[in-house]
Amino acid sequence: MKEYYEDNEEELASKSIFIIISYLSSFFFKVSPIDPLSPKPEGGISVPSCGEQLIVSSQWPKSFLAALQQNAIQQPRANAITILDEQTKSAQTLTFRKCITRF
Repeated sequence: MKEYYEDNEEELASKSIFIIISYLSSFFFKVSPIDPLSPKPEGGISVPSCGEQLIVSSQWPKSFLAALQQNAIQQPRANAITILDEQTKSAQTLTFRKCITRF
């Protein structure tokens, strides 16, 4: 078995450390020059604002599976998923009934 095993762990470790250091140094030490012809930012600095609280109806299902089950019961023959081809024609459709039976 010794003829198939090469003890070069130290060599591999030193190479991997060099690769990691050179990779990280490319992020921290290489600064690209600013293009003088690039567009300059205009206007003020945008900051997020807090709006009003989102009101969610208590009648809505709590999960995707619950919504799928509800629609499968109410309208089982309605299309749940439609796959379009390159000409935006309906290639395949999946009804709610088929979709819920595959879960």
